[in-house]
Amino acid sequence: MKTTHTLALLLSSLIPVACGQVPTSSDATQALAAYSSSDEGANELFLDDLTEASASTDSDDDTDVIDDSVKKDIEPGRLQQMADRLFTELDEDASGGLSLEEFLVGPEKRAEDKNLPDEAKAKITEKVTADFTKYAGADAALSIDELKTLLKEVAPRIGHHRAKKHKGEHEGRVKQSWADITAKYDSNKDGQLSQTEFEAMKADHKSKHKEMRQKMRGPGSR
Repeated sequence: MKTTHTLALLLSSLIPVACGQVPTSSDATQALAAYSSSDEGANELFLDDLTEASASTDSDDDTDVIDDSVKKDIEPGRLQQMADRLFTELDEDASGGLSLEEFLVGPEKRAEDKNLPDEAKAKITEKVTADFTKYAGADAALSIDELKTLLKEVAPRIGHHRAKKHKGEHEGRVKQSWADITAKYDSNKDGQLSQTEFEAMKADHKSKHKEMRQKMRGPGSR
């Protein structure tokens, strides 16, 4: 089932192109061709699972079993979708690069939503900071291409996490993820997100990340 917010996604995909961060518009075209409701649910789940996997104290190498559902998560079109979404929500100063402070907001907000204990939150910050440092480059800011590389390279961590915690449940979890999204943002209850509904979802996410940034910075921050 295809969503109907093609124009919104196209515009968000073309912003990096205009900033010189993406060589051509082919990535945007590929993202549009691949985009569907199941993609949106799976992308949300990928980011949730990245947070949970980062919170784990288990070694990523303590099992030979890995859930291969991440193969679809790291296809070029899907990586573009997630990168576009994260930039829209997290690039506070619209610089075209994510600072560590901006990048940490996403996983820390997810950890808070899941009511994870302080120990797990500290582990998330440690792992996500290490990921950022590894891929951000000398300018200490993640470009959209560096972000896509990061998401692709951390996929095995997510695969091990899914194999341990959610073995055989991926398809059902994607459906539930999409059901949660539509329950909150599908105002006309047609099972899809219109352009208006999709924009409302993005605005809501951006607002909540802004609140999280203010909380991380402490009282008196703007």
